[in-house]
Amino acid sequence: MISQTKSPQSKTQLVSVIQKLKPSTKFEVVEVFNSSDKQTINKMFDKYHKQNGHFSVMFIDGGK
Repeated sequence: MISQTKSPQSKTQLVSVIQKLKPSTKFEVVEVFNSSDKQTINKMFDKYHKQNGHFSVMFIDGGK
């Protein structure tokens, strides 16, 4: 898990937490460009929830 009860408040904190994760930790990235990608996100959510029961979700808005 990336956070326990408090999410990282900066990129530095996030990087520190990620570096401490087990090497076997899996990452999957999905770039969302429009609302049609919602189905992909929902499928991923269901897959991870079924497999593990818990996982972390990050939303990164790169701005315009």
